[in-house]
This record gives sequence, C-alpha cells and structure tokens, in this order.
Amino acid sequence: MNEIGHAADETGLSPAEIADGHIEDERLSFVSAMQIVRSDWPLHDLYRYLSGQAPPPANMTEAQSLLVYRDGDYQLHCVNMPKGGDALMVDMMTGTPLAEAAETAEGLEETGMVELFSLLVQNGLIAARTPCNKKDST
Repeated sequence: MNEIGHAADETGLSPAEIADGHIEDERLSFVSAMQIVRSDWPLHDLYRYLSGQAPPPANMTEAQSLLVYRDGDYQLHCVNMPKGGDALMVDMMTGTPLAEAAETAEGLEETGMVELFSLLVQNGLIAARTPCNKKDST
C-alpha cells in the first residue's frame, strides 16, 4: 500500500477511450498506482478484520488475491479478486492480450471477469492500449 500511495500520478483511459475498437486483441498497460498481491491466505478477509471492517476470517486456508490501487482522490483500495482474476491480471501486465489471458485464467468465470474489467475501467486503471498482430501476441 505504501508503494501504491507513492506511485507516480497517471491518468488512465476513459471508458469512451476503451469502448472503441477491439480491446480484447490488444496489449494493455496499467497505471503505476496499481498492483496485484497474491496470497495463499485469506488476505482480503484479514485486511478487513485488521481495519475493523469485519470479524476474523472463518477459513484461514482460503487463498485470496488483492487488486490494490489508488483512485483519483488519492484513496487506497484493496479489492478481493475473483478466482482466476489474479492470473488474468498478471498475464495482461506482462503483455498478453485480454482474450488470450482470459483463456488461460484457470477458474475465472465470466461474471468475475466482467466485474474485474469494470473495476479497471471505472477507476481509470488502464493506462494505454497497444494493438498487436495475432502472430506476435505471445
């Protein structure tokens, strides 16, 4: 959270800038005030408990991954990612186009992908999109 709080200010793409074209076949880059935190522990539940927002986790063996980001008002957010969402994000952050990353994100259901992508768009976390040819998408 400290790294996110001190990351460079960037303006992400607007929803209109993302809605045009074929974003599923493009490489996306993300603002620097965003990170993925993967854990074998119930990290989101522990965070909510330690910040006084929820009771202690009921299941300490549940793996949870977080999307940590800073919004335009400089507020930090920790959002529990859907199962497979962390794999999708890590692949996209390393240059894999959205459609290809979605195919290999094990356990990611369509509703989880829509929820995650909506969060990225609504909070301006996508910094740029770069077209790629099918043959160079790996």
